[in-house]
Amino acid sequence: MTELDKPRALEEIAGAVRFLSAHERSNGKVGVIGFCMGGALSFAAAATIPELAAVVPFYGVPSPAPDYSRVKAPILAHFAARDGWATPAAAEAIRKELTARGQSMELHVYDADHAFANDTRPEVYNADAAKIAWERSIEFLKQHLG
Repeated sequence: MTELDKPRALEEIAGAVRFLSAHERSNGKVGVIGFCMGGALSFAAAATIPELAAVVPFYGVPSPAPDYSRVKAPILAHFAARDGWATPAAAEAIRKELTARGQSMELHVYDADHAFANDTRPEVYNADAAKIAWERSIEFLKQHLG
């Protein structure tokens, strides 16, 4: 994960957002969802891509932290109680920072391990937590993207 060119990844996400929002079948609203490193990139995208209409990070915290004062999109975040990398405390700190400014972040912490929604990793996959998180995500995206 340390070899990812994060600025380039964010440029590519921004390009995808522009393309999708301008697509003839689009209502102009685009969201982003990411898991682990993708979750961290989702938070970073929220702070750097003002066109985003919804952001759903799963157990990922960007390092270094982006300028969260620039976040415009509502965020629905899913974290695991037993996660030594993307800790619930780090997620709660982001939530507090955003909500103190009147920005929107809903945080859910599941009784699970990091990568709980990854069904290719049976040692950490938690079907119940994954189902609840996915249902919440779909409802959130429907609400904010139409």
